Amino acid sequence: MRWTETFPRTGLRARRLWFTLHARDPVDLGSSPGAALRGALLEALAERGHPPASCPATCPLCLLTASDPAWLRGRELPRPVTIEAASRGARPGESWQFGLTLLGPAREEHAGFCAGVARAAERGIGRGRGRSTLVAVGDGPPFGERDIDDQAVAAAVWPSAQLTLLFHSPLRLTAGRQLVHQVDLAVLVQRLIERIAALSLRYGRPELGWEEWQALSRSLAGQAATIRLVGENTRWQEAFSTSCRSGRRTPLGGIVGWACWEGAVEPLLPWLRWGEVLHVGKGAVKGNGWFGLVLGDSG
Repeated sequence: MRWTETFPRTGLRARRLWFTLHARDPVDLGSSPGAALRGALLEALAERGHPPASCPATCPLCLLTASDPAWLRGRELPRPVTIEAASRGARPGESWQFGLTLLGPAREEHAGFCAGVARAAERGIGRGRGRSTLVAVGDGPPFGERDIDDQAVAAAVWPSAQLTLLFHSPLRLTAGRQLVHQVDLAVLVQRLIERIAALSLRYGRPELGWEEWQALSRSLAGQAATIRLVGENTRWQEAFSTSCRSGRRTPLGGIVGWACWEGAVEPLLPWLRWGEVLHVGKGAVKGNGWFGLVLGDSG
């Protein structure tokens, strides 16, 4: 029996919405465009009103802000939303785009998220509150609305001994509570499995419990450590988000560029396919850790 036949299912479904906007003013999203987009979306959602006593736990605002002290021994609650910022802004008259990936219960609230984006665009986004008009919403690459478990398993049967990761936004990883400044596939895989585990346990129907996910994370990180880095072009990109309420700046800098590995990559492929959808590392809900997977020729 191939290992893909016993691949643990997460029970998660994802939908990536892709928004096209028309800039009416200069739009400047700054050094962390995902954080600027998230902040504008939060403000637009909060403006609609939010009576805590009657609000369902799955409303868009709650999904982005709720806390749960009982969650996995006090760990930070995973957010079922990521942002894919395709640009840092636009000039008046230009079109610009970004994506929202909605997981689990967030998928059912897609109309609320779309309304929030439209309102945020009218109110203004980024430095100077540049206004835009939302002109189109479609299913975005690479999946639209799909069962990612099936897509992940399909990736693992691709005949390849080489993989390349393209880091579209800063990859901010930690190991032993220390920032990782050089690309490290083992750390990336371990953090990714932990993220998949948390999201599936909170919003999916996983086949594994937390301890089993932890064991899988260690096993796959060990596998990743044996794979040889054969090329890279990466750099550290500084980025910050600023809270509108407190003015506090939060560092979001990380690794951008690309890196290529060769070796026994097959066991990692389904998880990296999931990572394209979920992002990895610190600040995923603010657009960090967005990467693409490119498979090479095994021949």
